[in-house]
Amino acid sequence: MIAHNRTQGEPKLHLKVSHSLGDNAGMIHGSAYDYGFVVSHDPTSRAHALGVHVTWMLTPFVKFHKVTSFQHIGSYRVEQKDDSVTFKANTGKHYIVTPVHLLYYKEYSENPPGHVISKGDPYSSPLQKVAVEVEIPGCSGALGMASGEIKDYQLTASSSYSGAPPTQARAADGNDAWCAVTTDKQQYIQVDFTRKTRLTRVETYGRSEKEHWVKKYTIQYNTDEETWHNYTEHGFIKSGYIPDEALTQGFHQSNPTNVRLNKVIPEFPFGWQAWQDALGRVDYLQVDFGSLRKVTRIATQGSGGVTSFFIKTFKIKFSNDSMDWKEYSENGKPKELNGPRDKYEAKYPVVVKLHEPIKARYIRFIPTSAQSPRVMRAELYGCMAEPLPPYKPMGVFIISVIGLEVKSGQLFGLDRSMNIYRSIDHGTSWRIISSEYFSRVQNHPSLLMSTGIPENLVSVSPESFWQRTTSHGIKWAASGSGIHMMTAGQQDWRMVASWKCCCN
Repeated sequence: MIAHNRTQGEPKLHLKVSHSLGDNAGMIHGSAYDYGFVVSHDPTSRAHALGVHVTWMLTPFVKFHKVTSFQHIGSYRVEQKDDSVTFKANTGKHYIVTPVHLLYYKEYSENPPGHVISKGDPYSSPLQKVAVEVEIPGCSGALGMASGEIKDYQLTASSSYSGAPPTQARAADGNDAWCAVTTDKQQYIQVDFTRKTRLTRVETYGRSEKEHWVKKYTIQYNTDEETWHNYTEHGFIKSGYIPDEALTQGFHQSNPTNVRLNKVIPEFPFGWQAWQDALGRVDYLQVDFGSLRKVTRIATQGSGGVTSFFIKTFKIKFSNDSMDWKEYSENGKPKELNGPRDKYEAKYPVVVKLHEPIKARYIRFIPTSAQSPRVMRAELYGCMAEPLPPYKPMGVFIISVIGLEVKSGQLFGLDRSMNIYRSIDHGTSWRIISSEYFSRVQNHPSLLMSTGIPENLVSVSPESFWQRTTSHGIKWAASGSGIHMMTAGQQDWRMVASWKCCCN
């Protein structure tokens, strides 16, 4: 079947998407719900839209079942090529985020089996998302602001009027509200839960006696009273879930944080630019997830300025230790992935599905062809492949850990000036101590002193000389790549930390 578009002008369609779940809906394993979409022709366009594709990119814990109802003109078909799995999750609040992409052509031809023969200029609309919030029974109860289970001493604030202290923030009879003295963006009210607590919902009210209320606010949280994190939702790069320091590059010529999808960059080159050195080597952009992630899709986009720069094709490399890199392949052959093909596609995200999903901590984008200069914005889609590590990076000034006092959990380290430091929170924060204090600690029988690793240790796999076994049967070992662990009864080593030195 060959279709030709003989009408004048350019085709233009609109896409509306919806879902059948209400706000804060409940969901358990096996639940079913509906997605809906409407494609409409813009009344100002007189050209036919051919080869219309509406692609639903399902989240990993949702699988497609069937089309339940439809209204359309002509025939249609459903092609399921997704490797997502059935919904399985712990109790708590979860989000199902489904990107939806509308693509159509002015010229489009297919043969009877449904294979594309030729395609003309593509047209697209901005990538839309259907975000469904679901509540899994077991983690949705009030934590105690109204009931008083959260005590007055657990509530503090940056500033307060005398008649509106943070204890007035409780949604209970007789309370008006907490009210900050100043109105700048540095004001806050803080709740100390006294132990790690999962938070799934926040409810706010204005003052009961006056028409005063907060329209918007942000949430920050911490577990150590020092390092605060901003609450974010959905996605990896664009959402900020990946911090700026996890985005790096090879040549340090551009700003890697400009790679975030749809980010507005006011100055040239309006995105992250891959430079080329005198030897002809093209720069790369590297993402560090911090732990293993399963990446199933990648979206790329051109620059955001008036002039459209974009990367047409690129390769992906991945690694678990930032040293041993593998190139993304399909069916055993290296695969080059496609970005925008022209300046029209470059305006919007172009999503590529990885038919062989990647499990890795580190991802590298390597441009292979571009509409010069090489500029891109990007996003990675996927899910967790392992729990977040229970440890945090040590202070950059600590160059060596010299001992551990087992009973108290005190950790001791050195800086470059050979000052001795102590940590009581597994290396998250450090305080300098005197040599006399450490001398007294050295007399404790429960002090374990560390063993230095030679600089000429280059083996990738653990060597027998650098292996130790705990009383619980857990084996630890060192190699030229980092620290390895093997749990009792297992046969394979797992790398849990890599060496890092000198601002690399």
